[in-house]
Amino acid sequence: MFYFDSFLEGSTGLRLVAHLAMLVPAFIGLTRIRHSFHPKIRGDAQLPLLSLGAALLAVWMIREAGIDPIITVGIIGTACGLVERVASLSLEKSACLYLGALVGLTSPVALHGIGPIIAAGLVAGLLWSVLHPLVPMIGGRIGLTVFAAVFAVWLVAIAEGWQDPGIMPPDTNLLNKALVLAVALSAAQVTHQLLKTRVVGVVGASALPTGLFAVGLLLVPETWGVVTGTLSVTWIGGSFIGMTGSEWTQSRWVLPVASVALGIFTLGSGPTLMGLGGGSGTTAVISVLIGLGICAVTESAFGLASAGDGLAQQNRVVGDEVVAPDETSFAPVHR
Repeated sequence: MFYFDSFLEGSTGLRLVAHLAMLVPAFIGLTRIRHSFHPKIRGDAQLPLLSLGAALLAVWMIREAGIDPIITVGIIGTACGLVERVASLSLEKSACLYLGALVGLTSPVALHGIGPIIAAGLVAGLLWSVLHPLVPMIGGRIGLTVFAAVFAVWLVAIAEGWQDPGIMPPDTNLLNKALVLAVALSAAQVTHQLLKTRVVGVVGASALPTGLFAVGLLLVPETWGVVTGTLSVTWIGGSFIGMTGSEWTQSRWVLPVASVALGIFTLGSGPTLMGLGGGSGTTAVISVLIGLGICAVTESAFGLASAGDGLAQQNRVVGDEVVAPDETSFAPVHR
């Protein structure tokens, strides 16, 4: 439904053909990761509370303190990343706080009042506690969880009579289209390279450059005609792509292809579901699947190992703990 509403509905001509064609490599990418779903479900009562707390903090910072939404997410996520490294906060909880902040990004046009945000924050944390051990380490799964939670609450609000007018995406000229593609490519690479330093943690590697980029956009004069809002959202989507586990990026083309797909989707998104938190992450998931699919097809055609083929790491036992690779396979996640 997300793909249809965001990228197919209202599309015509070449754009419609391109969006339909991209479903093929996305499906192929999904088949590449299907064996990496971990059939284990568990819950953690702390996670919904952490997500709720981060969501309420983000809403206060954005709607009351007047801080830019992407900068807000950058601040909260960077703090989580630093605590993750310094105080040994688990990645599971750090990521849960990050996704709570993303819930707070939801536009008041989409969800009015604090009640729906509270509901979405709790649902997001609950979903993360259940889905975190299941879903493979591909970029955007945090945002996908956020979107699922916010979308569920949004559906309830619509059923109760809330009239969501939708948010129309801004028109972009040739310069802005080029900037969107450049930003998507840069964000993925910056995040993925920063992860290797292990300085700010997995979440911080996404949040820190995202926040700094959003601050830099505040310095861009309006007379330049740059769609700064679109660029900041593109950056956070690209950073999600950069969080893809190293077991899925053995092909050096996966991240660039996924980034280009993200840029194309960003330029062609529709209005109905815009403003719902997690849209960038959901788009990042689709883009990563497309990257995996395209690389699998092209590399197999030349007799090379396909991206992600046989590279998904298996859980291993360390002492009495089961350890699996995290988003980047640079640090363990304790199951």
